[in-house]
Amino acid sequence: MLGKPNSRIPQLTNTRFMNNSIFLDSSILIEHYKGSKTDLLEALVSDAREPLSVISTIFDNVGIPDDINTEENLYVPIKFHLFICQIVVSEYLFQCLITDSGGKPSPLTLKRNGKIPDLIRNDDHADFLTQFDCLLDDSAIFSLAPQLMERYNLLPNDAIILGLCKFHEIKTIASFDRTDFVQFCQDEGIVLISSVADFEAYKSALS
Repeated sequence: MLGKPNSRIPQLTNTRFMNNSIFLDSSILIEHYKGSKTDLLEALVSDAREPLSVISTIFDNVGIPDDINTEENLYVPIKFHLFICQIVVSEYLFQCLITDSGGKPSPLTLKRNGKIPDLIRNDDHADFLTQFDCLLDDSAIFSLAPQLMERYNLLPNDAIILGLCKFHEIKTIASFDRTDFVQFCQDEGIVLISSVADFEAYKSALS
């Protein structure tokens, strides 16, 4: 049944994820790739992991598994779960093409001229992206996204991203696009992180 245009946004529930999950908007990844705003993502990734020395007591009784190399000081994610989604990947890769081509020609022109392979192979985007977990789509977003667009004056991609966060009960979003997300986050009780200072305040509130 089609919902009425002014119908209340449904309360969706999915309890798979814990409250220490943080969703990364594409702006966080893009600005890091550009080299213009790198400190926030670096802080998020760093704090999502603890050195093995911190968690070595976990293995006291069974020994450290063979696939963990302590000499290389590998890190194990135990504190925060960092999530992205397919739209974030698309927006990130699209902006990488723009950045690497200097803005000219456009990505569509690059495609017509067969230049995308030359640009995309220059960086190991797969290793970068796979360090994050991915939120899965759900058909519930089909009805939620249009309602979010209407209520908050959002573009489709932003509405889908926020709909996914609502569905998966993600309570923290990192984004440099505060104007797009601030009202939604206030209404939904979601913490919006846009700086290292915000992140530090968030961690203090958790402790």
